[in-house]
Amino acid sequence: MANEVFEAVRTVLAVREYADKDASRAVQSMILAAWGDGVGSNWTGFSDLDRVRVEVGLPDTYAVIAVMPLGYPKRKVIGNKKRKPFDDVVSGERFGSPLR
Repeated sequence: MANEVFEAVRTVLAVREYADKDASRAVQSMILAAWGDGVGSNWTGFSDLDRVRVEVGLPDTYAVIAVMPLGYPKRKVIGNKKRKPFDDVVSGERFGSPLR
């Protein structure tokens, strides 16, 4: 497990009230930026994160928020998705009110 953990990007922070929310936004931004540059990424490690903290030798005053592997995709990723139309999933001011 140690090799996988050290090869992943880890977001760690001192435990405080809103730190997990700040770190979550940072992880999301890093994932989006990576994909924008052609680097594959995913947020992994939603359980047993204290074990990761111990494995990499972080002090008890830190918590692991995410394990985020990065790498180049083996095959080209094509972003064609079957999505609902924008106006079907977005509302303006109140739920169900058209945005436009």
